[in-house]
Amino acid sequence: MINRKTVLVAACALPAMIASQALAVDTVMSFGFTDLSGRFIGDGMGNGSFTADAVATVALPSAGDVTRLTAPNGTATFANNFVSIGGGFNLNLSVFANDGMVALGMGSFTITDLDGDTITGQIDGFWVKGGLSQTFFNGNLYNVTLNDNGTLDDMFNGTSGAFQMSNIGGPAPSLEGALVQLFLRPAANFFITNFDGVSTQVSGEIVPTPGAAALAGLAGLAALRRRRK
Repeated sequence: MINRKTVLVAACALPAMIASQALAVDTVMSFGFTDLSGRFIGDGMGNGSFTADAVATVALPSAGDVTRLTAPNGTATFANNFVSIGGGFNLNLSVFANDGMVALGMGSFTITDLDGDTITGQIDGFWVKGGLSQTFFNGNLYNVTLNDNGTLDDMFNGTSGAFQMSNIGGPAPSLEGALVQLFLRPAANFFITNFDGVSTQVSGEIVPTPGAAALAGLAGLAALRRRRK
């Protein structure tokens, strides 16, 4: 059984903790998607599997963007119903150790551009029950990688705009340290009843791995010393 008070404090502290980490290490990439189709399949006791997918329907015209925040800056924008012409977004999270107010979650996400390049990563964190049937998820992203599909154009392409995929956050092969925020309004109970087609909003920020940040800092000091000589 989860200690609800402890987990609620941890869930509330987690964004601040990661935000302070992001202040110390600049965010290199951010993303946000709206009107994803949320689906939950559970065991009737508060545990199960949640997914959120970009779709193209009248009720859910999924849209979003991914932005590179380091030079050369750029934004890949995904217009309403973008999946009808290519690209996609998928997130899957488990729901377990649910005490009716908070639960744990682990899973992964994939963002796909218009020619098949992907940004992938893993997620862990806390589900938190809000008022008025709101549900939130706060967590970490880790092992985030940008994957060229073989076209070797080195660009992540939206329906409009693009950005260079290589050298984001330095030479490290993966990124982490991000906060992902997920919001939805499932029907009534906190993962007791299955649901499908629920509008879901997701956003995240990505920073270099601590090792990459440390190396970047050492490189900066070395450069500063060279300039002073």
